[in-house]
Amino acid sequence: MRIEKADWNPVTEAFIASALSTASIEDIKLQAQNGAVLFAVIDDSENTVAAFVLRVDTLANFSQGVVVAAGGRADIDLTKHVLPAIERMFIDCKSVRIHTARVGLIKKLAGQGYRGGEIVLEKELNHGTQ
Repeated sequence: MRIEKADWNPVTEAFIASALSTASIEDIKLQAQNGAVLFAVIDDSENTVAAFVLRVDTLANFSQGVVVAAGGRADIDLTKHVLPAIERMFIDCKSVRIHTARVGLIKKLAGQGYRGGEIVLEKELNHGTQ
């Protein structure tokens, strides 16, 4: 398998959409317009088997890589086969951040050395709207 920068197309869009629980595909595309980068994972038969979007957040004292979204075929273990390559892509970053609402993914990532860095809670507000 190889990883390469990609363009939005029905296949990459479907993989990214499959990973989303609170954001929309439009939200992710907006991040890509503002500097995040879409990548495709290509197998030996030249098929796109996964896609992911990365960005780098520059903080006061360091840079942090962010996996914005990642999705792929059910038979591809992204955390085992793709995440190590993603980590190597964040060359000048001190750490990597991943947001997820999937408990199973949290357990898998803990097994690869990830730990809780933050908890993100959301509440919708209806300021005067019905």
